Amino acid sequence: MIKDLLRRSQHRVIATLISYIQQIGKGDFRPNFVAVTRDSDSTLVPLIDALEEMRKNLSSTYHNLTLRGAEYETLLSSMQQGVIAVDAEERIIKLNSAAARFLNLTDMHARGRSIVEAFHHAGLERFVRAVLKSNSFSETELVFVMQEREFIVQASAQPLALDNSGKRGAVVVLHDISRLKRLEELRKEFVSNVSHELKTPITSIKGSVETLLDGAYRNPADALKFLEMIARHTDRLDKLIESILSLARLESEAKVDAHNFEEFKIDDIFQSVQQICRDRALARGIQLELTCPPELMLQADRMLVEQALVNLVNNAIDYSDPRGVIQLLAISEDDEIILSVKDNGIGIESKHLPRIFERFYRVDQARDRKSGGTGLGLAIVKHICQVHGGYPSVESVPGKGSTFKIHMPRHYF
Repeated sequence: MIKDLLRRSQHRVIATLISYIQQIGKGDFRPNFVAVTRDSDSTLVPLIDALEEMRKNLSSTYHNLTLRGAEYETLLSSMQQGVIAVDAEERIIKLNSAAARFLNLTDMHARGRSIVEAFHHAGLERFVRAVLKSNSFSETELVFVMQEREFIVQASAQPLALDNSGKRGAVVVLHDISRLKRLEELRKEFVSNVSHELKTPITSIKGSVETLLDGAYRNPADALKFLEMIARHTDRLDKLIESILSLARLESEAKVDAHNFEEFKIDDIFQSVQQICRDRALARGIQLELTCPPELMLQADRMLVEQALVNLVNNAIDYSDPRGVIQLLAISEDDEIILSVKDNGIGIESKHLPRIFERFYRVDQARDRKSGGTGLGLAIVKHICQVHGGYPSVESVPGKGSTFKIHMPRHYF
């Protein structure tokens, strides 16, 4: 009788232990084996204690792995680079949110699918397949198109050991280098343009000097003509170098130094710009008209704003017909102040407007060089606007004139 009772008690305890072990196998570590010892005989206590120790160790290990997994997921999701992991059969094991954006996928829809099914990008498919075949590090450049925009991506891949069987997958990292490529193109274009702009005056100066050395200096009229040519092209070189340095200073700063900001009447700066540009305008019979509410104020770097307006007015003078009119206007609109320079000159065709503020972009190259322009005036205007948190705009009708606008926020620091 007693043996039967003990046997049934042991069976109950063992059944409870099995139930607890099954719960732990499913990831539930709440069962406490110590509580079972109250209903068990002494022969099962060592087993129960060992199971409880195992439960504690497994719970701690599981908790640490969960934390590491969360850290891993956070790290992957916060990366700007796309990360894709594939197995030896070219099936996707994992991809982060950056990779999902490039491929227009989600992790749930991609996981377990082959690269051919999921990627729909022939270049990436070939690259991943080649890395799996060679089992060595590799990198290449790929082009992705997303929402009608083209992205240049540097892809690098490293073999990935999946288990002890020797099977290897690969982990691919995608880095968007579109901006770097664009900057590199701009740098090359800038160097090319600067070289071209410098070459013209230097060639003229060199030719004039050689002509003088060949004997032209003996004839006063010839000597004067070539010296005037040298002076004119030297002035052009000086203007070009000063413009390049000015542009470089503006581009090197995210915004102007707030210590240079001051509050001033826009009417005062209009008067100053009119004074600076008056002789050049009068030489072509052009009138400068100012329209500005006397109380309208602007908080900005006064010298830079004046430089931008002078550039726009001089540009308007170059492209206006003799006896024309150039208007400087200022208005307050919402949270910005708009400074406009309006002319009734030759105007600009619409195809040129999107690029008009680019460095060295010229609508009429022959006319620009004849007027002594550097091709950097409007680019400087754009950067002066940007360092103040503003932007430039232009409206133009061929044959009727152009209006260049400087949009400035009321406060920017």
